[in-house]
Amino acid sequence: MNFLRIQSGLHLLVGALLLCVSVHSSMAQSGRRAPKLASDPPVPAPSVDPATLPKPSPTPVNKIALVVGSDPRGSFSLSSFESDIMQRTVIRRLDESNTLAPRGGDEMRRDEAQQRARREKDTYIVWLQLEENSVGGSVMVRRDDPENYQIRYAVYEPQTGRTKSQGNIYLRSYGRRRVGGIGLPRGSSNCLPPTLNNFEFALTLGAIEAADRILKSFSLPPLPPCS
Repeated sequence: MNFLRIQSGLHLLVGALLLCVSVHSSMAQSGRRAPKLASDPPVPAPSVDPATLPKPSPTPVNKIALVVGSDPRGSFSLSSFESDIMQRTVIRRLDESNTLAPRGGDEMRRDEAQQRARREKDTYIVWLQLEENSVGGSVMVRRDDPENYQIRYAVYEPQTGRTKSQGNIYLRSYGRRRVGGIGLPRGSSNCLPPTLNNFEFALTLGAIEAADRILKSFSLPPLPPCS
């Protein structure tokens, strides 16, 4: 009997000791702090070269279409060569504008130019003619004098054929300088082809003036002047 009591007491003592050890171990573990994990360094964003970025597409501009034709029958003393110079110069000058889209046309009389404009849907017709001046019914035909000639021009509206603009440009003589015995027009221009011919020089300047007047009739800003 006493032996059973002693054995039961030992069991209780051992259980109490195990309980104390378990509680102490739990408290020790709860007091510990978990070690911090090392965080990865931030990854820098890749640099972008602005030059490699796609550029926005420019807004398309609806250009005004023009057909530039000329009538070489305005002068008996000149050939179609001078008429071609006038026509090419006008087209080249109008093409400097970002709003106009000129192109060359066939030879046409003034009435033919107006009739063609009536058949066009949205293209203007420009008519040019280089002709001789006449005074008192007599025609001055001094080929070497630009002041004997003028440029006539007209602009016709599409569909209706109404005259949008018209006028005359009288050619002017320019001072000449001697270089190696050759007479050259005085001065130079950043929008003129080189030439040794005083008449062609005056004709080119007159054609540029005609083109500038045509440009103005469309209420467009003027182009830089030839200097």
